Amino acid sequence: MWLPELRCETLTGDAYSASFRLPASAGWFDGHFPERKIFPGTALFLIAVIAAGRVMKGTFAGASAVKFQHEAGPESELEISVRRKPDASCAYSFTLSDGTPVSSGTLKYNGSGS
Repeated sequence: MWLPELRCETLTGDAYSASFRLPASAGWFDGHFPERKIFPGTALFLIAVIAAGRVMKGTFAGASAVKFQHEAGPESELEISVRRKPDASCAYSFTLSDGTPVSSGTLKYNGSGS
C-alpha cells in the first residue's frame, strides 16, 4: 500500500479538505530513516498536487513557499486543506489531527479557469 487511508473528504467550489491516516505499512516508510520512520516530504507534496487537482483546472506549473514544519510518522492522522486563489494558484496545508502544522505551500497552474 502506497497511498494513505482516506477518512473523509469535502469539496465545495474553490476549497477541498480531507483527513487521512498514514498506515505503518505504507511503502513510503520503507528505507526512509529506518531507525525513525518519517513520511517523506516528497510524498506529502505529491498528495498536495493530487488534492489540488480537485479544485484547479489546467496543468501543474510549479510551487512556491513550500515548507515542511513537522514530521509525520507511521499511524499519523493528518488533514489537508486546499484553497484556490484568484491568481491561478492554490494554497495547501497539512496539519496533524491535533492541529500541529506539518507542511504548506502554494501550487501554480497554467490555463487554470474558474
